[in-house]
Amino acid sequence: MAQRSKRKIPDMVLVSVVAALLAIGLVTMFTVGILLGDPTYYLFRQALWVGVGSVALVVMTVLDYRFWKKAALPLMLAVLALLLAVLFVGATKYGATRTLFGGSVQPSEAAKLIVVIYAAAWMEAKGEKLRDTREGLVPFSVIIGLVAGLVALEPDLSTALIIAVTAIGMFFIARATVLQMGALLGIGGATFVLLVTKFHHSSQRFHDFIRYFAHPVTASQGQVRSNLTAILHPRFGIFDLGNIKVPTLVWSDGVFALLGQEFGIVGTLLVLGLFAFLAYRGYRIALESADTFGSLAAAGITTWITFQAALNIAMVIAVAPTMGVPLPFLSLGGSALVTSLAGVGLLLSISKETGAYGRKKKASDSGGRRKRGTRLSTVSSERRLPRNPVAGRKTAGRSKKG
Repeated sequence: MAQRSKRKIPDMVLVSVVAALLAIGLVTMFTVGILLGDPTYYLFRQALWVGVGSVALVVMTVLDYRFWKKAALPLMLAVLALLLAVLFVGATKYGATRTLFGGSVQPSEAAKLIVVIYAAAWMEAKGEKLRDTREGLVPFSVIIGLVAGLVALEPDLSTALIIAVTAIGMFFIARATVLQMGALLGIGGATFVLLVTKFHHSSQRFHDFIRYFAHPVTASQGQVRSNLTAILHPRFGIFDLGNIKVPTLVWSDGVFALLGQEFGIVGTLLVLGLFAFLAYRGYRIALESADTFGSLAAAGITTWITFQAALNIAMVIAVAPTMGVPLPFLSLGGSALVTSLAGVGLLLSISKETGAYGRKKKASDSGGRRKRGTRLSTVSSERRLPRNPVAGRKTAGRSKKG
């Protein structure tokens, strides 16, 4: 009788972390509803988007992640078309034109995931040519610059920054040279500063941020002040009605401030710990992946979600200027929540092909003896990157010490 094949299980630890963040988000949205006079509206709306996002997560988990490598180019062309459409027929809200179909679809959110997929497929195809300036750095800069530029024109500098940082992080993991990274950081930083000075609202937020450090109490921006006031004056749950401080945009940008007000330092440290553990699991999946596409895609998704979370939290506690960045899995749902859960689904699909969950497989030789050294092999051809660039870096570091 033929032996039954083992069932491939995704990283259930990662599933638990994301489920915990979603649960905290639902509780927080219930509190938002109470504070704003409608206890069920925000909770039901968040639950609806969690349901839609969970379907996207399951679909992405079930599909073989290598399928998206073949679909990378059509997806990139589609998101570029949508980003162009936003500039001409998009709906304007809060002074920016970012959505289509009456505000229900935000293409810049989908662009985060699609850029990760496309960049991973493109870098794998380039192989060692990625380290050449004309073959690697120049076309990479043009591709990412085009997507980030269209997003910045909406204007949405925060999302453009997230896309750029995620892509540059993937480029570094794909074994870019020090000179290439220096050029990317220099050009990217100068471009971001130029865009900040070009758009009035961004420039105003930056100046408000600078004035805050000079006079934290009197000169701080209204949104910054309301966030800090909520965090610094925690109350004991929703039953302490005598100490209510409602942060600005409490359902979106200010959700971490509300979390600090409702649950104190315990709640904020719990959320920080969950995001830190998510980063650990995500990068571990990237390290365990046996091919370049899976490794780069996992690293890109992890970088995108954790950097966005760090940016939102830094904004709330006045360590960074106000940018309008939602906190993944906790802010009121929509395109951002669905895309984040789809990204986690792709990460889980990659984890099914690794030893990141459960017992690791031990490499052995033909005699059944365990092989010593790194578990992941590299491709010998000079025209190819290591099958896993993360493991390639780790192996290179060990060989230099030895």
